[in-house]
Amino acid sequence: MAEESVVNAVRRIPLFSRLGEQDLQRLAGAFQREHYPPYSTVFQQGEVTRMIYIMLDGAGVLLQVDEEDVERRVGAVRPGDVTDLSALFFDDDWPHTLLVTREATFYTLSRARFYSVAPYGSDIRRRLNFDAEPELKKRLDERPFSWLRPGEYTVISTRRHIWAFVRKAIGALAFMALMLMLLLGVTIAQVEALACVFAPGLVLSIVLPLLLMGFFYLDWRNDYFVVTNQRVVHEERTFVILGEMTIDQAPLRNVQNVNIAKEGITERSFGFGSVLIDTAGLGRVVFDMAPDPEMFRDVILELSQRAERRTAAERRYEIRGAIEGRLGGVRLRQEGPETGDLEGGTPGEDADAGAAGAAAPARSWLSEAWQYLREYLAPRVRVERDGVVTYRKHWWVLFLDIWKPATVFTLLHVLVITRLADAWPAFLLPLAQAFSVTGTVALYLILLPLVLFWLWWGYEDWRNDLFQVTPTSVIDSKMQPLFFGEKRSLQAPLDNIQNVSAETPNFWGRLVSMGTVIIQTAGVEGTLEWQYIYNPFVVAEDVLRRVRGFQQAEAEEREQAQLELLAEWFAIYHQTTHPEEYAYGDEDARFRNIEDEDEDEPPEEERDEYALF
Repeated sequence: MAEESVVNAVRRIPLFSRLGEQDLQRLAGAFQREHYPPYSTVFQQGEVTRMIYIMLDGAGVLLQVDEEDVERRVGAVRPGDVTDLSALFFDDDWPHTLLVTREATFYTLSRARFYSVAPYGSDIRRRLNFDAEPELKKRLDERPFSWLRPGEYTVISTRRHIWAFVRKAIGALAFMALMLMLLLGVTIAQVEALACVFAPGLVLSIVLPLLLMGFFYLDWRNDYFVVTNQRVVHEERTFVILGEMTIDQAPLRNVQNVNIAKEGITERSFGFGSVLIDTAGLGRVVFDMAPDPEMFRDVILELSQRAERRTAAERRYEIRGAIEGRLGGVRLRQEGPETGDLEGGTPGEDADAGAAGAAAPARSWLSEAWQYLREYLAPRVRVERDGVVTYRKHWWVLFLDIWKPATVFTLLHVLVITRLADAWPAFLLPLAQAFSVTGTVALYLILLPLVLFWLWWGYEDWRNDLFQVTPTSVIDSKMQPLFFGEKRSLQAPLDNIQNVSAETPNFWGRLVSMGTVIIQTAGVEGTLEWQYIYNPFVVAEDVLRRVRGFQQAEAEEREQAQLELLAEWFAIYHQTTHPEEYAYGDEDARFRNIEDEDEDEPPEEERDEYALF
């Protein structure tokens, strides 16, 4: 049974107010108790939120690094206070740092432990009082998008202003009115020559505008302007549901400026306009005819500034840690104890996996040959090996390359088999008289290698066209079969890539999930287009994630070098201003003075006390 203190603490949280006593006991049993000494950091600004904290005793302060890179106190934490409950559902980042000022005890609940007792569809999950957390409920009810990344959630998700549909519907209604007026005029004038077209014209005048209005409505509903906690996205479909789809996006950290434009009396009267989002290296993302463009501007700028503050806070703590580590001092804020979060693997899992891998017997040459043959005859459209991801064109492209030789191959065998069985149809009897069975077999043996070569050529031509992402670059490689064939390879370094997007060009592409991945670079390579890719939006996300990971690693490496240089400067400054600590090169140097006598040496117990500072 859970401790009474944690049960009471959980009972006071409005989200859990509707739970029965048994459910409260189960949920409280998932909490863990953690102790923090004075001046230790519970969580840090910019870290991912995957746990809630309830303070049982002690005290703490909330610190936040502002836009000027200055850390300020923004609040206090007292017993009974609870952190944001959205950490149980979303990957946010802590907007501030919690520093313990008096020894404190917390009850913590990680997302993994919460899901273990309250999974989707469970009684506990259904009884949660989301009405008491309207902001959390709103975020949970947001429409999910297939391209959302792990931990990413929508802040704003809306369509174009309704006027985008109404103005087209007005045109369809005007066409309907004009056609009906013409039919009415024909009826009044009693033109007998046009009497036969009255009924079809009436149907066309009503049905066609209604179909157009339905098309315009579906087209309006399929387009979205989305702002997430990581990026801004314009999702556009140009042919109702199964037509072309493009996604124009930019990370929030690349946003430089956001402007709004309201042109014309209609936009100013109905309160909609264009949101112009200028980004670093990615051009401009436009939300045209967006409702309440001022709201878009304020939210995007706020999220962009939050990302900057998070980066500044991380940089500040990295600098502090590097300097303290170089000077050999004790860190000002010790990390809190381990939480025992269930999100990681079980203890010993990696070791067991490694042992199993080491114990695996070496494969025989026969199994390796079979593996090679299987990969050659049935290659996957995505293969990851030794840090290199290889994509091939869609299977539909392979079909287009081999359907002709495959058809000839099939017909050739049908003709030979039926000739040997003397079952050729009547219209082929003259040909049967011209070719004996022996002649037919001889012709088959001559044509078969040619048809097989034709079939192999089409297959190999598809197989040799590769799109690759290596640890340092992206490659678009095309090569014809046989080694003397034409070979063309375009390569772009990962640090030159600015953006990766995808599109499906038509109805058929949308139907079979085939499209183009567009890679925009800042170098002489220009724009690389990977055409006829299977599931292009997933591939674009995969490539973009790897590109961002490489660029982030490069940036972190440069920042680490700068931190080490900065720490070296501070160490030299400290050595220059405190030469007594380095005179003898040991920890007792600070108590020595060349000009002092031995009797001036402080007592041993005092030396120990001084050594604490």
